[in-house]
Amino acid sequence: MGTPSAVTWGREDPLPVYGSDSSGAPCCLIFRQMAKYQTAVSKLNVPSRRLDDALRALSHPTRRAIIRLTTRTDVPATELAEELGIAPATASEHLRVLRKTGLIELTATGTWRRYQAVPARLEAVVSALIQDLRAQTNREQP
Repeated sequence: MGTPSAVTWGREDPLPVYGSDSSGAPCCLIFRQMAKYQTAVSKLNVPSRRLDDALRALSHPTRRAIIRLTTRTDVPATELAEELGIAPATASEHLRVLRKTGLIELTATGTWRRYQAVPARLEAVVSALIQDLRAQTNREQP
């Protein structure tokens, strides 16, 4: 990380910017908004860090497709890669992210690695997100 520069975008207080992403867009850290979000989420049953990680994992369309494919039954990693039309290494990386957040589970049988979504974890994430949105809406109403 380099020295932050300031970007205002019509705001009174500048936002610190550290570098840029691959498209050249600035990467901003919006501290005030994140603090509000962390405060609201800290009151939920799902710890904020875990909720953030789960939402970040679900933000990728390939990972959402993996969740859809593994909801009803366990599926081998090779079959997931073929079904999604992606390289096995790419599928493995997406599966690693989903496993890390607890959204899918791995079952190893011999040399086969089968994955299945964890419905209870998905429901907990959705419930925590709904609670967060309701808390935010209640704070904004007079």
